[in-house]
Amino acid sequence: MKPHVMQLIFRMFPGGAERLALTTLEQASPHVRGTVCGLFGGEGPLVPEIEARGLAWRTLDVIGRSRLTGIARLAALLRREKVDILHAQDSYLLQWAAPAAWLAGVRLVYTEHATHGFETQPRARLLVRLLAPFLGGISCVTETLRNYMVDVLGVAPHRLRVIRNGVDTVRFSPAGPGKQVAELPPGWGQGGLVYGNVARFCDAKDHPGLLRAFAAVRATHPDARLLLVGDGERRDEAERLCGELGLEGAVHFTGTRRDIPELLRAMDVFVLSSRYEGMPVAVLEAMACGIPVVTTEVGGIGELVTDGETARVVPPHDVQALAAAMRWMADNPAHRQAMREKAMEMVRSRCSDEAM
Repeated sequence: MKPHVMQLIFRMFPGGAERLALTTLEQASPHVRGTVCGLFGGEGPLVPEIEARGLAWRTLDVIGRSRLTGIARLAALLRREKVDILHAQDSYLLQWAAPAAWLAGVRLVYTEHATHGFETQPRARLLVRLLAPFLGGISCVTETLRNYMVDVLGVAPHRLRVIRNGVDTVRFSPAGPGKQVAELPPGWGQGGLVYGNVARFCDAKDHPGLLRAFAAVRATHPDARLLLVGDGERRDEAERLCGELGLEGAVHFTGTRRDIPELLRAMDVFVLSSRYEGMPVAVLEAMACGIPVVTTEVGGIGELVTDGETARVVPPHDVQALAAAMRWMADNPAHRQAMREKAMEMVRSRCSDEAM
């Protein structure tokens, strides 16, 4: 009988770590039986994608409950579902995952995606340092993150393995025969370049910085458009700022969507404005679709891309630099095309699902 692997995620909402959890189970399906468990909240917009991949899912909704209650509920679920391996997709989840796995006699493995949680939560640093010798395995998504966990957290180097994020390079591929492109609002995307972003609306993604940079671009390229895909707690704030900047007719908010490859193919340039990241899956997906990328230099971006060769890379928190790189994309179509080709080749050779 196949071993039962349960992926433990924060909640049933799309995100880089969440999609990687699904991809891991889907790719491993010949060898394991997979279930996805959302610790916080109930059913969410990720559920249709989970079901489309033929995976089972559960939710525990431990919000408002004591940690002991949450641990007990997770341990009971692990026993009831006869789980063999629990895979926690963030250090924050270890507070529940570690004691529950111990109580249920389940092997625990853990993947870290970024340093930000450690920098803001001293408890997470201590927890990982204490648990590392006893976990079944630890992986992280960049060499930068591995060095941080060794040098700052004190995790033994032999306990850590770098496994870079991967993307489905068949599903995420350039426009062409049999490859659909999302329909944009009538007349909206005609004329100027369409910039785009796919991300949850939260502090980390810095949508306000992106909107301010786009407003600066519009001053010299008035036909430019901006496509923002996703939802989140900061969306209302972004929509208000869009109005204050006079960008209503030039920016389209799609909300949560499942047709991400089709939406990416409708973009001319992908822009990541994040303040911090690990290894952003959205950038890899855009590159796989043949979309040139402007990105902030966050997380492990520098391990994969080179400014001017595979992407335009700018410092985070720098609206002027972001706007300048976006203008450069508009003004240098030949360089943009060459960058697109190099980025596609890099993703296919180093960041496919198979490689991951």
